[in-house]
Amino acid sequence: MVNVLLNDIVTVNKNHLTTGIVGTKYLLEVLSAINRTDLAYELMIETTYPSFGYMVANTATTLWYTPTFLAYIYPDKINKKSSFRSGSHGMVQSTLP
Repeated sequence: MVNVLLNDIVTVNKNHLTTGIVGTKYLLEVLSAINRTDLAYELMIETTYPSFGYMVANTATTLWYTPTFLAYIYPDKINKKSSFRSGSHGMVQSTLP
């Protein structure tokens, strides 16, 4: 099961998160529990789309809660219910040692 997870993260998704704002915390906890904090760190510092680093590189100060991060670049295409202020969902700092 662990090998499937690691393959999904590294090979299938090229070190990009696919967990959403709720699942990220739990993914980081699992990676920490299996002594893969190196991979958790790589997920957090990734700067290509989609990633936390991509949002930061594009001037985000909170997590973007939109169907796609590209909504920031193409604001005329965003859903009016989208929000660029979801800081409370991004609490992952306590997960990593």
